[in-house]
Amino acid sequence: MPYRRSLSGIRRFHRLLRRWRIVIDVVARLERLATLRDSGVLTEEEFAAEKAKIFL
Repeated sequence: MPYRRSLSGIRRFHRLLRRWRIVIDVVARLERLATLRDSGVLTEEEFAAEKAKIFL
């Protein structure tokens, strides 16, 4: 049925959108950490520790 295919496509789109939001969030967090590191607020070790937390 066309309706079911359309609904299936919408569900796939929403799953993809959720994944992209996660990716965008990770990138934004890494950028913030890099800014803090580059400005001297975080040491390289602190940056590495915080970065590791993001990927766990």
